[in-house]
Amino acid sequence: MSALLQSIQRDAAALQTLHHALAQDPKVLAVFAECAERIMRCDDDDRVVYASGIGKSGIVAQRFASTLASISVRSRKCRGSMAASGRMANWAICAVVTCATSPLGLQSDVALVAPATDNAACPVPSRSIVVQESICNALVEQLVTSMEGRATKFRQNHPGGSIGDSIW
Repeated sequence: MSALLQSIQRDAAALQTLHHALAQDPKVLAVFAECAERIMRCDDDDRVVYASGIGKSGIVAQRFASTLASISVRSRKCRGSMAASGRMANWAICAVVTCATSPLGLQSDVALVAPATDNAACPVPSRSIVVQESICNALVEQLVTSMEGRATKFRQNHPGGSIGDSIW
């Protein structure tokens, strides 16, 4: 099988594993809702949502911040060191982690556990970013459906294209 098909198959398997794990945990919907609620509260209070990560997770954080901006939620990507000092600024920390007992999971106010593993034969471990992207996409979908006028703002923020019109 080609690397293209193997990679896509591994991505799909990671998402199936994530779906199964999340569906088995009755607390996950409450944790997910709490993450979305905290983002909405930041927006209601005209505060900035900061997204952070290190390495590939930092790229996911940048994309998440950009997507939040596309629905008119003030957001920025910040360096991991800045996020680590967020406790001093009294920031609430919502984290997407693979293990609840990870240092970040233990230090966060809300930890959404999203397991992601690569098999030993995988030459480039990258399933974690597929899982992170999926969680970010789900959060944005939740926000758009929960926050009045966000679909319209999304269309306004994409005036030159057909994205907004094709979605709503």
